[in-house]
Formats: sequence, structure tokens, C-alpha cells
Amino acid sequence: MFLYFENERFFPVSRITYRLLLYGVDLMDEKDLIRKAKKGDTLALSKLLQQNYSYLVKYLMKVTLHPQMAEDLTQETMMKCIEKIQLYNGESKFSSWLITIATNLLVLYEFTH
Repeated sequence: MFLYFENERFFPVSRITYRLLLYGVDLMDEKDLIRKAKKGDTLALSKLLQQNYSYLVKYLMKVTLHPQMAEDLTQETMMKCIEKIQLYNGESKFSSWLITIATNLLVLYEFTH
């Protein structure tokens, strides 16, 4: 068994989430980050976007099959999130909310082109 050391305690690796190892932020902190971001904390918003960026790019790559379009839509989604963070109501996961924004932008893009 592998152990992970944090805050002077050891935890089994099975209890450690991918995001915790990758970003140093536990999933339990997501609600706190969202609350802070809604109050104008740009660092919290930055962490939220950072945590979800690769997930969003991968999703858009799968649905568009076009790397540049996926990157562009990811950037637009992040910008829209920054503008509309106050509208996030917590009824779904934050990543699901971002996917919804991205999908709506994709539909709009396809409709106008």
C-alpha cells in the first residue's frame, strides 16, 4: 500500500483524489472556491477554471474532432464563466455547468457557420 503525506498525516493513496494530487485542492474545497469566486475572489475563480480546463478541452475535442475549435471554445467558455459565475446555482457539478456553457456555445457556433 502507498501512503501520501499531507498536513503531518499519512493517507492511503486510494483516499486521494486525482485533483488533490494534481492541483493540491481536494474536491471538498470546490464549494468553498465557488463561494469565494462568487464574492469576487479572482484566485478562487482561477483555481476553479484551472481544475476544469483539461476536462473541458477533452470534452470539446471529442465532440468537435477539431483541436483548434476545441481550444477556442474552451477559451470562450472560460470567459463566459468569468462573466456569469454569479448565475451558477450549485444544482449540478461545476464541471457540468461548464459543459453546458460549452455545448451552448458550440450549438451557437454551428448555427452561425
